[in-house]
Amino acid sequence: MKNSIKKIAALLLALAVMIPVGVIGVFADGTAASTPTYTATTKWEPNENGVFEIATPGDLLAMASNRKTYANYKDKTIVLTADIDLNPGWDASTKTEPTNIWASLWNFQGTLDGQGHSIKGLYVKNDAGGNCSFIVQSEGATYKNLKVENSYFSGTVDSGFVACVKGATTFTDVYIDTIVEASETGAGGFVSWFFTSSASAPSATFTNCVFAGSVSAATYAGGILGTNFKADNDKGTGDFSVTMTDCANYGTVTSKAADMAGGLVGNAVNKATFTRCYNAGTVATAIANLNQVADKTQPVVIEDTYYLAGTDVKALTKTAAATNVTLKYDGATTTDAKTATVAELVAKTPFKAAGEYKGWATSKDGKTAMPLLVMENLEGHNYTTKVTAPTCANRGFTTYTCANCGHSYEGDYVEPVAHTEGADWIVDRPATEEFAGSRHKECTVCGKTTQSGVIPQLEPTETTAPETEAPEDETTGTAGNDKEKSGCGSSIALGSALGMSAMIALGAAVVFKKRK
Repeated sequence: MKNSIKKIAALLLALAVMIPVGVIGVFADGTAASTPTYTATTKWEPNENGVFEIATPGDLLAMASNRKTYANYKDKTIVLTADIDLNPGWDASTKTEPTNIWASLWNFQGTLDGQGHSIKGLYVKNDAGGNCSFIVQSEGATYKNLKVENSYFSGTVDSGFVACVKGATTFTDVYIDTIVEASETGAGGFVSWFFTSSASAPSATFTNCVFAGSVSAATYAGGILGTNFKADNDKGTGDFSVTMTDCANYGTVTSKAADMAGGLVGNAVNKATFTRCYNAGTVATAIANLNQVADKTQPVVIEDTYYLAGTDVKALTKTAAATNVTLKYDGATTTDAKTATVAELVAKTPFKAAGEYKGWATSKDGKTAMPLLVMENLEGHNYTTKVTAPTCANRGFTTYTCANCGHSYEGDYVEPVAHTEGADWIVDRPATEEFAGSRHKECTVCGKTTQSGVIPQLEPTETTAPETEAPEDETTGTAGNDKEKSGCGSSIALGSALGMSAMIALGAAVVFKKRK
């Protein structure tokens, strides 16, 4: 019996040791580890300051599902408070469908501030037609301080982070490293194309923006912008302009159409301005393709914009109609685009820091050159804090400022405090015998009146008759009062003399008696 118990105990002990090993083995080879399924956060609403916060994958999904509720977020701000990954562990380069599929936000008209955080794991694939993007249409929107990485947008037409721009849209300090594909039309790393059906003035402005992924399309393909083409049937009166300042492409851009792949713009048809930009990616055309037609000739200015030296790509291409083109380097005009290595680029005067402009920097491995703000965003923020205490007039808050790039934002709000009342009354009007006065106390911080009071009316002042002198005595010539004082003094002196005489007499009698 004892031996049986020992055998059972040994068997249980062996199983207890083996079970953890088996579990560890399952997770070690990845068979049991899986990406969680996320759902949109319910009751995702703006905070007390009217700002929408994205702190979880569910919040990001809610941003898309709630866009009708909040009128496409027109004039509203959405901020990232953390890095968001919709598909942890998924590799976009495999192009396989992950657990969580992104449902494109149809129209966005607000501000998306990444605050230096990143969005990863976006997946949109549509081979049946339609746009494939994070946001389909962007109308007067702003994107800033944002990184978008490890994501995949693939479809038949108009793919990119934003499919089309309608109305002025700006991108500032944005870094995108995604895979973008369009099998029938064009695509762009940031924006595919321009669209308008109104009399607005659509334009796109890119400042401190970098693309480092890949774009492939059947027609126009650009690392930053696919095209700013205006369709013949478009009745909008905008100039369809594109402005790029301190932007770079390190991605691979390809197109099935000749002269339709550019590091910055695949097909620049209308007004365009490029200042201090750089292409070091693999493209058919380094800077842009200027495919303007005769009746749509618009000015194009390319200033201090280089492409990587030592590559076999062209500088830029242009049609015969694209005659209004200016190329400037260090203030002088030229007829050809110029090259520069990474080291040469950051050493050039236009790319060096001056005043508020922070200039460009070289990556740690020396292989890339990017606007300093973007470079430091990629390396992470280093925030310092400054606390502003609440007062009775204003709420308190903490200001966070990145020591690397200067990005700043406010948070951790504290409600205003109570007034600090002064101890002394302040007289507004003194009291008189005719009227009451007034007074008040103030807050020593903001000067606001904390309480008011009345100063009682003064009592009337009583008057007394003046004293009159007594008449002179006719016999002595002294005043009557002095006479009374002299008489009183004489009486006292007489009384004292009589008293002394009595005492002397008594003493003498006593002595005489003893002698007898």
